[in-house]
Amino acid sequence: MQAHLGGLRPRSAWFSYFGAVGGCLDYLGIDVSDAWLYGGTGWGFVFCMSADVDPAAPIAWDGLCVNACSPTNPGVVARLQPNLGYKTRCVCGCPHGGNRELDQARKQAWDLVRASIDQGSPCIGYELADPGFFVIAGYTDDEYLFVSSEVVEGTADRLRSVRWSETTPIVGWVRVQAILPGTPAEDATVVREALRAVTDRMNREPDGGMFVVGLSAYDLWAAALESGAAGGFGHRHSAAAYAELRSRAVGFLREAKERLPGHADGLFDEAAEHYAVAADKLQALHALHPPMDVEDERIGSEEAASLVRGAAAAERRGFPLLARIAEALA
Repeated sequence: MQAHLGGLRPRSAWFSYFGAVGGCLDYLGIDVSDAWLYGGTGWGFVFCMSADVDPAAPIAWDGLCVNACSPTNPGVVARLQPNLGYKTRCVCGCPHGGNRELDQARKQAWDLVRASIDQGSPCIGYELADPGFFVIAGYTDDEYLFVSSEVVEGTADRLRSVRWSETTPIVGWVRVQAILPGTPAEDATVVREALRAVTDRMNREPDGGMFVVGLSAYDLWAAALESGAAGGFGHRHSAAAYAELRSRAVGFLREAKERLPGHADGLFDEAAEHYAVAADKLQALHALHPPMDVEDERIGSEEAASLVRGAAAAERRGFPLLARIAEALA
C-alpha cells in the first residue's frame, strides 16, 4: 500500500522545523509568512546557548514539548502555534521525558502519520535521516516518504524514504506532528501573547542545566569563541540558525506594525532597528563560519566573538521594547 500527498514540499530554511511546518501550511493553503511563523511562536526572539556551543542550543529552550516533561521546557511554541491558524497532533518520546518507550513511540508515530496522510493532513518528523525535521509527504507498506528542508543539503525536491522502525538512530527523540487547519487569533493577540511569552522565558532564572536562556547566554558563546572551546558543528549551526531567527524577528515586527497601524508604531520601528543590527551581526558570523561537514572541530576567533557581542549589545537595547509593545496591545 502507498499514499502520497503530491505537491507537498518544505520551505527552504536553516531552521528545519519551520521549513517543514511552513511547507505543510502552504500545502493546506494557510497563509502564514515566515516572519509571522517565527515571530508568532516566539522563536524568533529567544536566545539559548551552552558553554561549549552545543548544536541543540537553538531548540533546547523549549524542546517543542507537548508532554509537559520538564518545567524548564514549558511548551511555549506548542501553546502559541494555534494563534497562527493551525493545529497539531503529536507523538513525542525521548530518553529524558515522560514517554521513554521509544519503540512504542515509533509505532504510535507510524500510526498517526498513516491516519493523517489518509485524511489529507501533511506531517513532519524528526531525524528521518540526519538530525533535523522533515516533511512527511506519504508512506509505503513500511516506510515514510519524506523531503528535507535543510538549505545546505539542496534536496528540497527529492523524495526519500526510511523504514518507520529505523528513525531517530542518533538522538533518540521520536517526534512526528500532523498539521491541521485551525482558526487564527486576532493579530493583536498573536503579537501580544508571543512577546509576553518571550519576555517571560528570557527573564526566567537559570535552572543550573547546561543550557542558559536569556541575553547572558550570548556571553557564553563569545567566551567559547575567545577561548577556542566552541564546538565547530554547534557554532556553525547556531550561527546559521540564529541569523535566520533574528532576520525573521525583524520581519515579524515590521509585519506587526503593518497589521496593527497606530497601536505601537514607534515601538515597532525602534525594536526592529535594534534587532536588524543583531541580525546583521549574526549574518556576518554565519558568512564567516558557514556550515561544513567537519568532525571534532574547535573554533577560536576574536572576530567571531566580536560579532556575537555586537549582536548581544543590539538585543540588549531591543529586548525591553518587546514587553512595552505587548503592554501597548493589552
